[in-house]
Amino acid sequence: MKKELFIEVFKNIQDRKGYTTKNSIVKYLSNQLLKYNITGISDRNLTRYFDKYIDGNDDPINPKVELLDAISKELSNQERSYESYEDYVFKNRKVTEEDKSNKNIGTRAIHQQGKNNIYLENNSGPLKFS
Repeated sequence: MKKELFIEVFKNIQDRKGYTTKNSIVKYLSNQLLKYNITGISDRNLTRYFDKYIDGNDDPINPKVELLDAISKELSNQERSYESYEDYVFKNRKVTEEDKSNKNIGTRAIHQQGKNNIYLENNSGPLKFS
């Protein structure tokens, strides 16, 4: 999901601000990160993230959580809002067919004769696990 975040933020800057070069996008993002008190991230590091996530280079560089949080917040606008990278991941997760087929399953725990039993309920009836 990090790749998607970086792709989205770089594309967002390009579309919103009209920057077309890697250098101009990186410089703009670097300045925006200062709003979130993110320091110590150089333009060179942001360029490496661009190279890794946009150009597909196999650089072992991994962004810190604070940077991911700030970039997620930078993507917030009138239509959507992200409090953190975790929030970005949650709101942009892909729902798989398996997720869709399991959405009707509920759980209920029942205590019977000193034993805890868990019943998974679906359309075919309860399944008992002890």
